[in-house]
Amino acid sequence: MDRALARLRSTPGIEVAAITDNMPLTGENVVYSVYRPDNPLPESAVPTANLRNITPDYFAAMQIQIVAGESFGEKERQHPEDAIVSEKLARAVWPGDDPLGRRLKINGRIYTVAGVAADARIVDLKQSVPVIYLPYWHDPSPNLFFLVRSSLPLATLGPSLRSGLWDIDPEVAIPNIKSLDSQVSE
Repeated sequence: MDRALARLRSTPGIEVAAITDNMPLTGENVVYSVYRPDNPLPESAVPTANLRNITPDYFAAMQIQIVAGESFGEKERQHPEDAIVSEKLARAVWPGDDPLGRRLKINGRIYTVAGVAADARIVDLKQSVPVIYLPYWHDPSPNLFFLVRSSLPLATLGPSLRSGLWDIDPEVAIPNIKSLDSQVSE
């Protein structure tokens, strides 16, 4: 993955490259209950959030602003317990309080909030939902999507992307290369 990201980032015309485990705008794929270890709630009152495993440049690729705290960096490789929450999730879990540095529990694991991301429509076009973003390295998914931001047309960029990835692993399957505009249309 590191070699593939480095290769994509060095491809002429690519401004930013990142990895996520879920393609944008494909619905609510992975939803977990979000618990506060310091404030146990009845199960019916526990907020839920969509989970996205991402690499550091995800927010730049998706043009989602970090509104508080910091984004992920290389330090999350050694400290994968950091999390970034969307504003909507922060309001649901810590109403009226600053979430930075606070702890939350998802799927039996404890994370510390390092940043807050602006709400974004990543699951569908009609609404922004609560999201928790975790470092891709904390639990690499078998689902893998590269996100690249480029000024080049897809017809020009697509062959470069394929050849760059095949130089690293000639047997890797690359089923689809499509623009976010086409994803929105679908």
